[in-house]
Amino acid sequence: MHRASRWKAAACVIAAGIGMVGMSRITAAADSAKVDFNKDIKPIIQESCIKCHKPDPKNPRSPAAGFNLSDKAAAMKGGKVGHDIVPGHADESLMYKLLKGPVPNGNHKIDPMPKAGRGQAFKPLSDAKIELIGKWIDQGAEWPDKK
Repeated sequence: MHRASRWKAAACVIAAGIGMVGMSRITAAADSAKVDFNKDIKPIIQESCIKCHKPDPKNPRSPAAGFNLSDKAAAMKGGKVGHDIVPGHADESLMYKLLKGPVPNGNHKIDPMPKAGRGQAFKPLSDAKIELIGKWIDQGAEWPDKK
């Protein structure tokens, strides 16, 4: 290969490498972006969780599994099975685990969430929504008191 061609090839490789580093920085920045509870998480809870996980005066068995997502204090307290939300640790949080699939509990398993209604097929949240909830929990599960 001619000397000038080698330099051009080397310059292209370096430029591509710089571009890849730049892209990885952009991706890392997006991955580290702060999840906003009111904008990102609350709508998911309202759409997919709150129907079963809030107190209902007409239903003494509510909220489901004792896990109340209607307010911060109740949600952070957890439900009957354990620590539903462990701020800073999505992989230890039952809420996150159940969004990803069934979870063993003694001699049985807890069905994945959101639970299907009677006569309906299970319809999981999108991977993007599950990962957003996981990211929110990993970032400390910040939940403003009002809004």
